Amino acid sequence: MLRTIRTRRDIEKFLNEFDRIAQYDVDNQKWYFVFVDYNRSGFWTLMKKDEQWSLHGKGDTYSDIQERLIDREEVYRHLWKCRKAVNEELKRKVLV
Repeated sequence: MLRTIRTRRDIEKFLNEFDRIAQYDVDNQKWYFVFVDYNRSGFWTLMKKDEQWSLHGKGDTYSDIQERLIDREEVYRHLWKCRKAVNEELKRKVLV
């Protein structure tokens, strides 16, 4: 299993293994991965249903109105920008 994101290839591996890394929401029938949003002091939720990706942010003082559909290239950019938080969550999952 992927332990850290350091390169674009690592992001590709993360996305290819998403169904093994993420948790499954039975009600909404989608995979999701939650990690810290350091910029807004909350959390990001990256979701995948079939081959469609979406993103939602939520914190104590804000909540995105709805999840936002994003293409694969935007997923790459977001994961790269937030790799510190993603890596922390990946490490936490390995320890559990």
